Amino acid sequence: MKRLIDTMSAGAIADALQEHVSDLPSRLKVLCRPVDQAGADRVEAFYLEHVVNHSTIVEIAQKNGISESHALELVNKGREVRYARL
Repeated sequence: MKRLIDTMSAGAIADALQEHVSDLPSRLKVLCRPVDQAGADRVEAFYLEHVVNHSTIVEIAQKNGISESHALELVNKGREVRYARL
């Protein structure tokens, strides 16, 4: 099986897995979504910047030129990514 997976492209593996996702409970389907690793890294870095610098949501929004609601959403998603990786 490992040799087969080694020869498959990431897209082919994702397609093969997606065939079985419809049988999973909805709470597990989230775990089977393709993950943009670079995006997850950026969101986690945004969260860590917020925590390390003790920035408020207002401060971090102003610094990055985004709305407060968008900053809050990014911080919350970054927290989720961070704790999922621990």
